[in-house]
Amino acid sequence: MIRIAMLLASDGNAIGGMEKQVALQANYLQRTPSVEIHVLAHEAYAHLFDASIVFHALHSRRSRNSLKLLWDTAIQIRRIAPDIVHAHGDKASTLLSRIRRALPTAKRVATVHGTKRASAALRSMDRIFAVSEGVREALHPFSSCTIGNAIEGYQGPRLDKQALCQRFGLNPDWTLLIAAGRLAKVKRYDSLMRAFANLQANLLIFGEGPMRPTLQKLERDHIRLAGYMDPVQSAFAAADGLIINSEREGLSLSMLEALQMGVPVISTPVSGAKGLLPDACLLDPQQDLAIQLAEKCRQPERLRQHSEPSFEKVNSHYAPDRVVARLLNYYHDVLENESA
Repeated sequence: MIRIAMLLASDGNAIGGMEKQVALQANYLQRTPSVEIHVLAHEAYAHLFDASIVFHALHSRRSRNSLKLLWDTAIQIRRIAPDIVHAHGDKASTLLSRIRRALPTAKRVATVHGTKRASAALRSMDRIFAVSEGVREALHPFSSCTIGNAIEGYQGPRLDKQALCQRFGLNPDWTLLIAAGRLAKVKRYDSLMRAFANLQANLLIFGEGPMRPTLQKLERDHIRLAGYMDPVQSAFAAADGLIINSEREGLSLSMLEALQMGVPVISTPVSGAKGLLPDACLLDPQQDLAIQLAEKCRQPERLRQHSEPSFEKVNSHYAPDRVVARLLNYYHDVLENESA
């Protein structure tokens, strides 16, 4: 039996791609024979995890420098007595690094979900996982393994294009692109909306966040902020494509969700997209965004043809059982190295 404690230090204010991914991996790992999963996270995330997982509420709204948070985390992990502590994200990795001396028997691993500068906390890890090749390259000189993100087959409701366009007052005869994610500066929705201003194509942006007041000023009849939708995949089914204009990404969960459903993705060459999308679906940062989008929106059926290999890869390589199998192999390797 391998006992694994997954540490998630998000503040509980939002459920993003990382939080969903931790829950998906934990739930599939728990269903694996000879694996026992404990999760330490803010209570707001408890509902994401299967009832068979032992959930430990963590007051993670506190700063990573909080002595109280460090103390509580160390005490809870010591009570669990795990073989491996798996930290997800920079804050969790920092906490785990700072309490490592209180956990003398547990192996420490961390998953890096984004391409920000590598944290010094990673030096104390026995193994580092990256969600994509781009993230792995950004972690240099730290040695890491690419694990990927898992994506389940979508079985929920699907909207058709006519119904979705009618809901938002859009012309159903125009190409419809969807963007999805937190309304944050890093997503560069402002430049995307400006690029669409004079195009005969529709843009719907799903999500909420601090940029909403700014972005509302850029709305047009064919460019709309659509708010929060759960599940957003129901809207993907109606779209001609998903558009990502981000400054940086680790491995976009929205991209994987769209590709799993057979929906083409157009993206800036951020981490994850570069290795998964064909060149025909990548945006050139040196070229005019509006001109590139106009060309791609004219022939959406060609985007679908170019994307067929991406659809196939996501439905095989990123299937949850494949990702969990890779993860378990790495766990065993870490523990075997300890006893060697």
